Amino acid sequence: MKPTPLIPLALFLALAFAGLSPARAQSTPDDAPEQSSARPEVEKLIKESGAEVTVVFRSLDGSQQLFIKPDLVFDDRDALRIPVMIELYAQADAGLLKLSDPAPPIGPAGTVTGPPETLRDLCEEMIVSSSDPATNRLIERLGVTNIRQRIGDLGAAGMSIAAPFPSHQENHTTARALFTLLYALATDRAVSSEASKEMVDLLSRSPLHLSPDFPSQPAPPKPMDASNIHDAAIMFGARSFVFVIQIRGMTDGFAGAALLAKITHALSAAM
Repeated sequence: MKPTPLIPLALFLALAFAGLSPARAQSTPDDAPEQSSARPEVEKLIKESGAEVTVVFRSLDGSQQLFIKPDLVFDDRDALRIPVMIELYAQADAGLLKLSDPAPPIGPAGTVTGPPETLRDLCEEMIVSSSDPATNRLIERLGVTNIRQRIGDLGAAGMSIAAPFPSHQENHTTARALFTLLYALATDRAVSSEASKEMVDLLSRSPLHLSPDFPSQPAPPKPMDASNIHDAAIMFGARSFVFVIQIRGMTDGFAGAALLAKITHALSAAM
């Protein structure tokens, strides 16, 4: 993986290792792969850090996985936008709406500059620009009950959307739930194969990209938030996998990012 500047609080998809994009494997989160041989190293890194760390990892070929404290609840608005996107594409696939339909009008709770013209545009604004107003407009259009049902149908228990964004009390997820959605997208099972690929492409254009490698440049100009270090990714390539990592209890944001990078590298190297 090519090093890029470290950014805290990110949800990213790297589409390939060395530019490759092979066919997606068709294993499911309910398979029983072997434990990753990286477990001893990952547990050693966590113990030495003194942090509370959640790790959920599985290779797309279904050969190995690693789950460490997967059901701790955390707040990540970017992760919670994913089921909204999936419900949009599911309703489009069912013929209940078209992605080219006009976007719903702006409600009294928020405004956007230059509102997107279609539901597809609104979805891009939500995912690529992390827009809360765009997210709330889509939730209103799709129905929060339908989104919650979609989360349940995909087996992502532990994820909840119950209030407009930003809500830190009623909207939350676990690493296992986020992993389940990403795995469904990675294996073309979230809606249809075509829709899954389109959603993966949309997520890949999110600017919230955190590379698990260290940058070969001076320290970033502003401090990192040590209280909010988490990362999630679909990695397609010669070694394809999905992972979610959540780190709590670090007093130094850069040390937390370094820990995240080391864990990710250990998981990848063990494949």
